[in-house]
Amino acid sequence: MVQSKALIFSSVPDGFPVPGKDLVVQSSEVDISKAPQGGVILKVLFVSIDPYMRGRMRDASITSYSPAYPIGQPIEGGGIAKIIESGNETFKKGDIVSGLITHSEYAVYSAERTAASNLKVLNNPYNFPLQRFTGVLGMPGLTAYASLYDIGELHKNEKETIFVSAASGAVGSLVGQLAKREGLRVVGSAGSDEKVNYLIEKLGFDAAFNYKKESPKEALAKYIPEGLDIFYDNVGGGEISNFHSTR
Repeated sequence: MVQSKALIFSSVPDGFPVPGKDLVVQSSEVDISKAPQGGVILKVLFVSIDPYMRGRMRDASITSYSPAYPIGQPIEGGGIAKIIESGNETFKKGDIVSGLITHSEYAVYSAERTAASNLKVLNNPYNFPLQRFTGVLGMPGLTAYASLYDIGELHKNEKETIFVSAASGAVGSLVGQLAKREGLRVVGSAGSDEKVNYLIEKLGFDAAFNYKKESPKEALAKYIPEGLDIFYDNVGGGEISNFHSTR
């Protein structure tokens, strides 16, 4: 038996989750001596905190694209873990895996949960730091890359312009950098002057504006007077949604 701390979903938040009320750290004993048949025991290494997780902090009666977190249970999300015991022929002791990982120090997964968590042995031939697989090489990176090149049909074109809303976030910042790599003109929006400076000075955006200080409609007319070709919307709604783009 070992002591394992976990981040427990304690109550449905009203607005921002309140630490110690809606999310509570609790410690309990976990038996890590033998994995369930078809299941695994994990030593959690890294977890990702992603915006979609707020949507799971809701009453279970409300349906959505992802299931609600059960009250009184640890939250879960994308993460990296090490197999310390395995009762599943797909995994062996010592494997590093990615998938849906409990926010706890240790986790015992049944056969059903192992399958539902989409665990996969991590392929890391270049020995990147494992935490990168929760960010640029994880869900945010895959979201940015797949949506930009598939849905956005991005290709090298120095005559095209892309606008990225919420451009300083995990996905938006990657979208902007990928677009710059392909030679596009990149404009972004963010919620503070500090973030705007970060976009321009650190990430190489051609222009950026603080949507709390400038009207998005006026800012876009100023920074993209000729119109844009790709609108990468991380927010939705508002007057930006009326701004014309070809895709």
